[in-house]
Amino acid sequence: MYVCDTADIETPLRRYVAFEIDTDAFPPLDTASFYTYEHARRYDRFFTRCITQMVMTDSTIYCLVKHGVPRLGTMMAGDRYEVMAIDRATSLVVRRKFPTVGDGETCLGYGLREKYDGTVAPFVFLRGKDDTPLVREYRTF
Repeated sequence: MYVCDTADIETPLRRYVAFEIDTDAFPPLDTASFYTYEHARRYDRFFTRCITQMVMTDSTIYCLVKHGVPRLGTMMAGDRYEVMAIDRATSLVVRRKFPTVGDGETCLGYGLREKYDGTVAPFVFLRGKDDTPLVREYRTF
């Protein structure tokens, strides 16, 4: 990702890397099937991570990252989420996985919340055992 000044968005001020994609391991292009779903599926294993939300502070870039099969639509049971904190001065990346959801609870979504004290807290929306909506906030960075 690139951070730019809003006055000049064409000129990046800094580049940050949340994760790398090994393009050298891509299968060779097959021009005969280039515009087919079968051709695209050959690359699915390389594109299993997606930044779904970002919060930026003066010192850190926080990313909510989904690990799952590439697709449009709602969450699926196999999707996993983690939070990445990228130090803006050193580019050091710290990762923290979300804990698993408890028995009888259904995950409805994940997010990042910037708190009044400037910290960022990951949270999860849940449906409880008795259909009660819950929000569980996790340790801040």
